[in-house]
Amino acid sequence: MKKGTSFLTVISIICLVFCACNISLEDTDLMRKPDINRSEAQLTLTIHKINSSTDYINIFRSESGSDEITRGIIYTKDHPNETTYTFYDQLVKDGKKYKYRVRYHDSKGYYYSAWSDEKKIEDTAAYDSSDDLTYTSSGAKFSINSTDYTLSLTSALTAPTAISDFDKYTPMLIATAGDKTQIFELNDDFISATEPISLRGLLPLDFMDRDITISGVLAYKKQLANPSETDETKQKTEFISLTEPLELQIQGKRDNTVNIPSQSGKAGFDYRSAQ
Repeated sequence: MKKGTSFLTVISIICLVFCACNISLEDTDLMRKPDINRSEAQLTLTIHKINSSTDYINIFRSESGSDEITRGIIYTKDHPNETTYTFYDQLVKDGKKYKYRVRYHDSKGYYYSAWSDEKKIEDTAAYDSSDDLTYTSSGAKFSINSTDYTLSLTSALTAPTAISDFDKYTPMLIATAGDKTQIFELNDDFISATEPISLRGLLPLDFMDRDITISGVLAYKKQLANPSETDETKQKTEFISLTEPLELQIQGKRDNTVNIPSQSGKAGFDYRSAQ
């Protein structure tokens, strides 16, 4: 699997405050709902531009009877002249009903849209209702080494065979610190349970020396608007696609909460002060 490490590291740090916050919003505070259309075996969202200051847009999806998930991200810098943004949801199942809302981010904060109309998938070309569209496991758990704070899996995760291009996806770890949830790049050796990862090397400083929650993994794919372009500096990202999360338990921790000390030396003695 090809890994764009430098690009994904940036995504991991700035990326999304990943999960939708449970905020009560009056209808008058909500932005215009995204338009949604069914075409072939996918749902197409048209998301309306609200200002020129928006730097990214989170896309949330709700399936009837299931929890809301973060389905994707759009970075508006790759769409400088557009008045609407398009997101294609191809990870939909026959017979299921879906609706969407989005969250705009700019320097002043977040702005939620209203929920879209609900659409039912009625197409035999869509995924079957029994298909797995994210990682699965047979009782796998996270295991944390409390000496060096490395994270590993007790057994390998299984990639979804129903997604034919899953080799283009990158595994990501879901971690929450306070009111923000972010995702961070993993590698195939971690997913196959053959190699641990260093949490100190993976997570940023604001995830250190405080209680954080590590909740699971998902997979990430960058959808390019110009996929034939091999020069990464010229590539334009149409949107980011995220699978549903696979929740995993941390061995010995019922609430999945850990505290990782930062690697810093002890305070020194005062030797000389400026005059």
